Amino acid sequence: MSAQLSLDGFDSPVLTDSLFYALLPDVESAGQIVDLARRLRADHRLKGAVIPSERLHVTLAFIGSFAGLPKTVVSNAVVAGERFEGTPFDVTFDRVQKFGHDKRAVVLRGGEVATAVNEFQRSLVTAMRYQGLKPASPSGFTAHLTLLYDDGPVVEEHVVPISWTAREFVLVRSLIGQSRYEILGRWPLQSRV
Repeated sequence: MSAQLSLDGFDSPVLTDSLFYALLPDVESAGQIVDLARRLRADHRLKGAVIPSERLHVTLAFIGSFAGLPKTVVSNAVVAGERFEGTPFDVTFDRVQKFGHDKRAVVLRGGEVATAVNEFQRSLVTAMRYQGLKPASPSGFTAHLTLLYDDGPVVEEHVVPISWTAREFVLVRSLIGQSRYEILGRWPLQSRV
């Protein structure tokens, strides 16, 4: 039995919300991603549920997890998003592998072709810091898109590339434990003339 630690009679707050910036695949790419995840699940005899298309995303910067939705943090995140200027760029993923600290996530990765995502992410983190936000994991960003979670083995393998053009980025509220996302902000990327 695990005991919850308390400090001076106060229990740890229950985390209910997390916030992050993300890229979302377009509808066609999301369908290809779900099809790929289903094939991998069958081929590797995995039991984890495939992430539904409406929750597929590439996390750009994790802002944090909170007990309740902190209005100041959301406001600062929205202002940072509004002030950020970026241009559309191509996102391409061409391999599947296990990923994360517990190696349960089966993800799409991009190898060398993820450079545009990495550059965009670095610029966004700079904009966040200017607005007083600190990304929860400022270093070690690796562009990836989670397909499912499973304990079974998956060896890194190349797949037919899946690509789309990122034309916007979003601020996402994840309701912890509910498998639900809400888009709190959406900002287009503008082509320079």
